[in-house]
Amino acid sequence: MESPDLRFERKIDLYEALLKSQSEYPDIPKNRSGRFKYVDLDALIKAVRPILNKNGVYFEQDEVFVETSEGIRLAIITRLIHSKTGQATEFTSLVPTREEDFNGKVTPQVYGSAYTYFKRYSLGSKLGICTDDDTDGVTPDKHSYAPKKQEYKTPTNSNFF
Repeated sequence: MESPDLRFERKIDLYEALLKSQSEYPDIPKNRSGRFKYVDLDALIKAVRPILNKNGVYFEQDEVFVETSEGIRLAIITRLIHSKTGQATEFTSLVPTREEDFNGKVTPQVYGSAYTYFKRYSLGSKLGICTDDDTDGVTPDKHSYAPKKQEYKTPTNSNFF
């Protein structure tokens, strides 16, 4: 097995190209909103692809099936590849496809949304780009908490004095 230092040295050209690319990324406005604001996949790709390509890096995202303890699952593999050296790094994200992942509501639209979400999320993560609002673990919900309006009644029989 290779030492981590040796693996890093063998990818130094890729990492230098990614570092240069990161310094050139523009601020990408969050152009979509739903339960929170986010950058859609198309806008993310349009913003980063020319910069990555200029620095000799391309990316690909493949659908694969992987064996997990819960059986075979669909996953997205996001790869960043240095064009001159072939050095690569990748990230695998499991895509939810089970009914229990979606509260029993699996439709092609729900599945498609999850698939696109994981492509966007894994690409942004691998490139070091925040693609959505940081909610600090609090997810907005259409039934957000609102304190009940309290009614105050003036006491009719007060024994305070």
